[in-house]
Amino acid sequence: MLLFAVLNLYTAEWDTPYDAVHFSNVLSVVIVAITGATLLLLIFWLCRNRNKMNDKKFKERTGALVESTNTEKKKWSLIAVLTMFFLRRITFVMSVIFLEEFVWGQIAIQTFTSLGMMMLIQWHQPFESSFDNKLEVFNELSVLLLTYYAICFTDFILDPEVKNDLGYSYIGINSIMILVHLYFFIIRLIVALI
Repeated sequence: MLLFAVLNLYTAEWDTPYDAVHFSNVLSVVIVAITGATLLLLIFWLCRNRNKMNDKKFKERTGALVESTNTEKKKWSLIAVLTMFFLRRITFVMSVIFLEEFVWGQIAIQTFTSLGMMMLIQWHQPFESSFDNKLEVFNELSVLLLTYYAICFTDFILDPEVKNDLGYSYIGINSIMILVHLYFFIIRLIVALI
C-alpha cells in the first residue's frame, strides 16, 4: 500500500480540476503519514514497555507482534528486528520510486538490507527457538540470492537466452523457498492438531 501511495505522490498532479485526483493525492499523503507514524509509535511503545515483555498479559495483548520471540533476555532485539522490518519495506519503496533509473542502486540497497537483517538475526537471535532463527536466516539468504539474480536480468547480461535460462532457476529458488515454508507449516499444523 505504501508503494502505491508513494508512487501516486511521485506522479501527483495537484493543479487538476478533478476531485477524484485530489482525493487520491490526499489519501496518499495520509497513507504515507500513517506508515511513518506507525513506525515511530511502535518503536516508542516497545521502548516504553520493554520491561513488561515477559508479562503474560502483555504477551496476550500484543499477540502476533511478540509471538515466538525471545523476550526473556533480549528485550532490545525485538525492538531492533521490528524496526528493521519496517525500515526495510520503507527503503524498498523509496528505492523503487526515487531510484527508478538507477537499478544498481536499488539492487545495492536490497542487498545491504538483507545482509543487515541476517547480521541482526544472527547477533540478537530474536526468536525463542534456534530453528526459527535459522529459518529466518534461510529466508534472508534466499532473498539475497534472488537479489543477486536480479543483476542478471539487467543489461549486465545481454543474451536473452541466458536470461531465460536464469529465469527458470530464479523460479526454482522461489519454489524451493515456498515449499520449505509449506512443509514446516504443515508439520507444525499436524503437531498442533495431535
